[in-house]
This record gives sequence, structure tokens and C-alpha cells, in this order.
Amino acid sequence: MNASVVALQIALGLGMVAMAVSVLFLRNLMASAVSLAGFSLLLALEFYILQAPDVAIAEAGIGAGLTTAIFMVAIRAVTAKGKKEAPPATPQTQESPKPEPPAESPAPAEPPAEESRQDAAGPAEAQAEDASNAPPMDAPGAGAQQDAAPVEGAPAEVPVAEPAESEIPDLKSEIPPSPTPIPPEKEAP
Repeated sequence: MNASVVALQIALGLGMVAMAVSVLFLRNLMASAVSLAGFSLLLALEFYILQAPDVAIAEAGIGAGLTTAIFMVAIRAVTAKGKKEAPPATPQTQESPKPEPPAESPAPAEPPAEESRQDAAGPAEAQAEDASNAPPMDAPGAGAQQDAAPVEGAPAEVPVAEPAESEIPDLKSEIPPSPTPIPPEKEAP
């Protein structure tokens, strides 16, 4: 190889490293996009030196040209959208009204039924009474919801209707048989 070609390849390699580092550290997005285009042009020149002109043309056209144009359009669109949504930068001369504190929820008119039972009969008897009134665990709807305490201010629970046995489709009857039989698994020796 010629010494001038080696020197040119070293210079192109250092230039590509410098462009790549500048893309990382530039704060302006447009400047980063231009630096990326410069990187692509240097890479296209390196491909040409390595006797790959078709790859060099593709890198120059797509990498430096099309990609840079797409980046610039996207950056302008995002920054223009951000400027429209940003509040005006003028100082306010009037005092802004202070937000009102949230209204407190009203206290319940009567105590919950559990507390009244505990007051009258004691905590152990109230728990025994709750257990006797609980639905059996195999009943539909039984389970975790019975232990949940009502939350103040929460909307009332909506009952969920469970489908009858006749409404549930039998999917096994809809599956066609396999065209080829599946051989049984062989046991390992």
C-alpha cells in the first residue's frame, strides 16, 4: 500500500472518531445531526478508498443525505411543538389566585355495622357471628372480596353476573383432529 493512502486512512479514522465524539457531547440537536452527516461522509470516503464505490455511494446518499434530512425535519417538528406548548416567558404582574384546598369528605352519619356489633357483644362474639354469616368457600363469588373492608368515598361495588353452564362453550368439541397422529414419547434408557 502507498504511504499516502495509509496516512489518508489514518486521518479519516481520526476524523470519524472526532465526529462521533462531537455527536455525543454537542448540546444542540441540529449541530449533532450535522456532525453525524460529516461522520457518514467520512465513512463514505473510506469505503471509496477501500475500493467499494457502490457502498460509498449508498453511505453518502442514505447515511449523509437522507438520514440527516429526516433528523432535521424531526428535530424542527419536536422543537416547534415544544414551543407551542410552553407557557409564555413574560413575568406576571398580577398575583395569581391561590388554589383552594380540597374539600374534606363528610363524616359518615352512622357507624358501620361491625363496630356496633363489637360494642354490644364484644369482639370475639362479633367475629364468630361474621364467620357464621359468610358464604361457603366453594360458592361463586366467595373468597378474597369478603375480607375487603369498604373504603370511605369509594363507589359502591357492582355485582358481576357469572355465565350459566349452558353459556360456556365447549372448546374441545370445536378442535379438529390432528391430520397426523402424534407418536407417544419414548422413555429414556
